[in-house]
Amino acid sequence: MKTFYIFLLKSNILVFIPIVLLILVVLNLTLMSLLFPESTDGAENMMLFDGATPLDIFFLAIIIAPLFETTIFQMVVIFISKSIFQAVKLQHYIYPVIISAFLFGIVHFFDLKYFIIATLSGFIYAFAYIIVQKRKENAFFIIALLHALYNLIPYSQEFIFK
Repeated sequence: MKTFYIFLLKSNILVFIPIVLLILVVLNLTLMSLLFPESTDGAENMMLFDGATPLDIFFLAIIIAPLFETTIFQMVVIFISKSIFQAVKLQHYIYPVIISAFLFGIVHFFDLKYFIIATLSGFIYAFAYIIVQKRKENAFFIIALLHALYNLIPYSQEFIFK
């Protein structure tokens, strides 16, 4: 794990983004098919947008949600929790990552399946955010982009490739 962390820390951003995106996709597809084989298409989540046009959904899921969620669950939560843990002399990155992931999952609690998957996705986004911060790059922009690219996958399945 440490070797992979160092690899991500030192890799070019054009390598970093596809690797993290691939991890998100493989993790989510694997969990969906192993834990919930009866509903692997994600169509039930599209009911959240009942009455919205494809353009509305694109704007909300691909632009607004990644910007808003990266601001709240990575930028703000990680900053505050790192500050709190540093004040009590706990400086390991895992605590802010876990808090960020759990809150990300709670906000996505549409059902147990979605909560589990969103929490694990939140863990990956938060961990990637910490890595990008350590790389001295724009963590907000990169994670928001990563989140938007990930959200583009089910959007494309529903509205472009159907």
